[in-house]
Amino acid sequence: MGAGFGEAVEGWVQLGEWWLDSWSKHVSKIATKVDSGTYTASDATTDLVDCARLAGETVLLIGNEVVDSATVLTGKQDEPVILKTPEFATTLKLGASRTLSLDGPLTNPLVPDQIPAAAVTFLPGNVLSANVTRFRLQVVATGFAGVAYIGTVGVSDTATMTRIEAVTVVVQVP
Repeated sequence: MGAGFGEAVEGWVQLGEWWLDSWSKHVSKIATKVDSGTYTASDATTDLVDCARLAGETVLLIGNEVVDSATVLTGKQDEPVILKTPEFATTLKLGASRTLSLDGPLTNPLVPDQIPAAAVTFLPGNVLSANVTRFRLQVVATGFAGVAYIGTVGVSDTATMTRIEAVTVVVQVP
């Protein structure tokens, strides 16, 4: 078997153990109520909601395990996650050289993570030559939650360092 096969199988075994434990507890709780003769319509509604929550959690965990297994089997679990964004455009003062700078970390209000400016570099560089209108970001996103992070790139006239534009950037971390 290939490298990582045992680790991938272990992940599925742990998921199976969780699944058996979680669903067994849920079904046992329902069976106990039914056997006692005290099972009500309200209990049935509560149990149905719990069942739907547990089913949703099961689907999400299976999807996560598929991704984890693929990562482990390809041997890429220890490699850094480096992303290159689609192009962003500047529109002002195109005849002059412009300097790009990230105003702060990339953030998302749904997660506590922030991708620091130090993890972001500009492609082809942080200075755009006259009449160059597009740039990309390269982001070291290792360990950050898989959401879209938003930030602002300040565009300044290179000669005077006067800010002339702000470009909103979005980085999708898988």
